[in-house]
Amino acid sequence: MLIFSQGPRRVDAWQTLLRPVLHARFRRTRRGYEGQAALSMVFIIGGIIVFASLSLAFIIVSFISSSSGYQASNRALAAASAGANDAILRIARDATYASSSFSVPIDSYTATVSMTTSTTSTVIMSTAQVLGYERSVRVVVSIVSSTGAFSILAWDFL
Repeated sequence: MLIFSQGPRRVDAWQTLLRPVLHARFRRTRRGYEGQAALSMVFIIGGIIVFASLSLAFIIVSFISSSSGYQASNRALAAASAGANDAILRIARDATYASSSFSVPIDSYTATVSMTTSTTSTVIMSTAQVLGYERSVRVVVSIVSSTGAFSILAWDFL
């Protein structure tokens, strides 16, 4: 190790070389608040980034939730329509079919069909529920009792 002699005090060569660096690095500034301003800016920018990330995550989750609800609602509507079609098929096979209600299994879902018969028409109400979404179909069928012919007067999605 090199040692320089500077009068009564002996100084290491490395201390002599690093002294300007150390003094510049740990030197106190006159204001002394530059670090606080930088730290505040880091917290503000970090908060903005966290807020933007959470907002984006919320939007994505709500979009996924709404699209899965839309799919479940459409499945319920398809099951209810299938139940109404089954009731129409039963009427086509037997014009005097007089069941008040029955269930139609469709894949893993079930459509509940109720029929109300009057002298000139039959109202078919089919309801299905998928993942909490319930859809109904109301069909009004006119039946000619003498010939057994029928016609669909109305098909409403409720």
